[in-house]
Amino acid sequence: MFFSLLSFLIGFVLILLLPILFLRKRTDKNINPYLLILFGIVGIQRFLDGLIFFKVIELDFNPFDNKGLLIFLITNVHYLFFKNLLSKRTTYLYDFTIFSIAFLIFAFLEIFEISRPKYFIVFNIYSTVFVFLMARIIFREVFNKKNQKELEHFKSIKNWTLIMFGLTLSKYIFANFFIYIHLNDPINQIKMEYYSLTNFVWIFIIIYIFRNPVILYGNQFLLKKINKSNVGDIKFWKNNKTLSTLKSDLELERRIKPDLERILFEIKKFEDNLSQNFKYVPSLKELSLELQFPESHLKYIFKYYCYFSFGEYQNALKIKYAIQLIKIGYLERKTIDSLWTECLFNSRMTFYNNFKNITGYSVSAYRINMIEASKA
Repeated sequence: MFFSLLSFLIGFVLILLLPILFLRKRTDKNINPYLLILFGIVGIQRFLDGLIFFKVIELDFNPFDNKGLLIFLITNVHYLFFKNLLSKRTTYLYDFTIFSIAFLIFAFLEIFEISRPKYFIVFNIYSTVFVFLMARIIFREVFNKKNQKELEHFKSIKNWTLIMFGLTLSKYIFANFFIYIHLNDPINQIKMEYYSLTNFVWIFIIIYIFRNPVILYGNQFLLKKINKSNVGDIKFWKNNKTLSTLKSDLELERRIKPDLERILFEIKKFEDNLSQNFKYVPSLKELSLELQFPESHLKYIFKYYCYFSFGEYQNALKIKYAIQLIKIGYLERKTIDSLWTECLFNSRMTFYNNFKNITGYSVSAYRINMIEASKA
């Protein structure tokens, strides 16, 4: 009873997540459509089975009763999820081909009335092949990167990838395990025991999603969270464009719009990496080569979404690094003169003026306010 109720609640939560994913899909074309499909199938399946189990409803026809076809299709959904997450976005023709394989195999098994043991042997081979293909995609994306940008992209989704693969692998093991130890038992009994074991895996997935809202809300959520600065910290980026687009920029805006969040997010990641290894401040051309976005796209971003011109932005990066050093006690060990040279300024006066203009404080006042804030 407890596990049946838990499974029902998991289905209910997954259904609640569907509208969020669907609305995000309409505004963000980069969302993985197979995450939406996966949550839909699992959520509705568990929710309906729960209603039937607790006799809340009686269905003469349940589209999820045909478990034979469903177990083949869900395997394909998992595969296409990873293919779209880690590799290039698949085409409609490719997706149709993958699903056609499941329908053809299922039709063959039904037409020739294959016995249950042979039926499940076919499923075991089929699911093993696709799990191997998923593992191959992950292995290739981890160990066969071509450039730093691809490495950074995988780093940003690494945990989500491994967690979802852990879910897939556990479902594969549990499904094949229960099929063979309950080969002659009713399908519903196998299904409920399978639900019981996978409940905890799905609970972990749901908790992870709520602790990492970027999965639901996209990179813009992270940008808003990142921009919540403390007093005296630097706010680089606007959440929304406040200036009206000039006529000369309308065509460029149209081209940039689908990748806007991704460009902003990549710039922010670059800033974070730079603060960990502050050896130089890039020119616009160098930043373009680093991020692999055209200079014209970056010029548009800085013009409409940054609080600074690019020249001011370069100085702001230096001041940001100075603040980082002050916070870890740099001035307790060294002088202000060494601080401005460490931050790549050419003169003490340039450093002072930029620090005051950008933070609103002198260096000494900022340090005092920081000490007082830590005691409060």
